[in-house]
Amino acid sequence: MQHTKAQLMQMTRDAARKYGIDENLGLAQIKAESAFRVNANSGQAYGIAQFTPPTAARYNLQDRSDPVASLDAWGRYMRDLLQMFGGRYDLALAGYNSGENRKEYKAAAASNRQVNWNVLPARVQTETRSYVSKILGDVGGAIANAATSAGHYAKEHSEQVVTGGAGALLLGLGLLLLVSKGQK
Repeated sequence: MQHTKAQLMQMTRDAARKYGIDENLGLAQIKAESAFRVNANSGQAYGIAQFTPPTAARYNLQDRSDPVASLDAWGRYMRDLLQMFGGRYDLALAGYNSGENRKEYKAAAASNRQVNWNVLPARVQTETRSYVSKILGDVGGAIANAATSAGHYAKEHSEQVVTGGAGALLLGLGLLLLVSKGQK
């Protein structure tokens, strides 16, 4: 069955909602992965969510060209990555792109700090860093005002902690901004 880009975008939103992922981030990620093409192919990665065979098998994805099944597997994988990395979208995206078992991603999550890209292989330093930056940058424009509001709220209500969903996305964006400013 052929799907329009609008239908694929709605399927992405639906999967994001189902698994507690920010919808705008989901759209930006799938756009970066495949530009909403169900037959996108990049080496071993295939389909709208660009699953490799081992990850597809882990999430019981039988047909990587099936956008419904692929987006459901994407949602479960991103949910798992977010749980693994304390709700941090920057680390979940990095793990999705270059593998979640990198010690540096786990160390950054454990110590609540930014990724030290310099300790990672050159391809990860360039490709994954660019991937994370692009996706969070695309989403950042949509929530820049929310970040300002959240910052004011946090100062006024410092005894309360914002977690999950938008709070974690804002933390990821804040860390990305720190990285970007440090690079200039």
